[in-house]
Amino acid sequence: MRLTDDLYGNYELEPVLQELIETKEMQRLKRVHQGGATIFANPKWNTTRFEHSIGTMLCMKMLGQPLDVQIHALLHDVSHTAFSHVVDHVYRLEEENYHELIFKNLIHQSAIPPILQKYELDAAPFMKSPLLEIDCPHLSVDRLDYTLRDMVQYGFIDLLDAHWFLTAVGVVNQQLVIMNMTQAEWFVETFYKQVFDLFLDERNIWAYGKFTSILSLAQQLGIITEQDFLLSDDALFQKLCSCEDATLHASMIELVAGTSEAYDASVKERYLEPVVLENGQLVISTNHSPFLQALQTEARTRYGSYNKVIN
Repeated sequence: MRLTDDLYGNYELEPVLQELIETKEMQRLKRVHQGGATIFANPKWNTTRFEHSIGTMLCMKMLGQPLDVQIHALLHDVSHTAFSHVVDHVYRLEEENYHELIFKNLIHQSAIPPILQKYELDAAPFMKSPLLEIDCPHLSVDRLDYTLRDMVQYGFIDLLDAHWFLTAVGVVNQQLVIMNMTQAEWFVETFYKQVFDLFLDERNIWAYGKFTSILSLAQQLGIITEQDFLLSDDALFQKLCSCEDATLHASMIELVAGTSEAYDASVKERYLEPVVLENGQLVISTNHSPFLQALQTEARTRYGSYNKVIN
């Protein structure tokens, strides 16, 4: 199998990667939107978990990481439920980690273990890679890919600029590092654009709140169960549409129509302070850039304007 990706270029895949991609568990991600309820706010915001999973794998390949790390990157989102993080809002999980809580069980019950055992790579999905799994304000491959992918696909940045930035990304001492301050500043500014112009777009916040209330009501009425969150987006949505409850139907119509109304929202603060190689030393970018310090101050002010902040 040979893959072509707009961000990372052309790559020949090892047989194990091809077999994993072809499993029904990975193929389901083609019908799971990365932005969850964002799809109701703007149909053009339609990146899938499959595209992102392939992207993180190819980014690891671009960075020269070994095969087990590439496998970990490919599979890291395989347990994301229908409409991604909406389930975290339904169950009020402030860590937004439902997919992580069910990850091991889903892998063990899937077609994935026999493939990995065949290639003696059965531990790969459960490894902890500092390049992929590290919280904000650190830069990770996961965060890098979804930022560039969304911002290019939705027209916020140019693909050539994304390629320019990727020339400055490297790995030093198992850390994801940006090789100069100029490109670090560009990426952090792009990251905050994504947060405030996409994640915290009022239509997006409203859609998340509205869809959360719909799914919560559907569970209370017994129309869906927790297991149904492991369906694809379209399958779960069709199950909601097929019910006969008038209140639920009215809310579904409002959601699809984008009928705006006041809605309380929980907002997660996200900051980014990537490591930069400057004068031969690894430094925290914000500590050495007045521009990034100003961006962070502005971000704190903007977060404070929303209804409720999750720390």
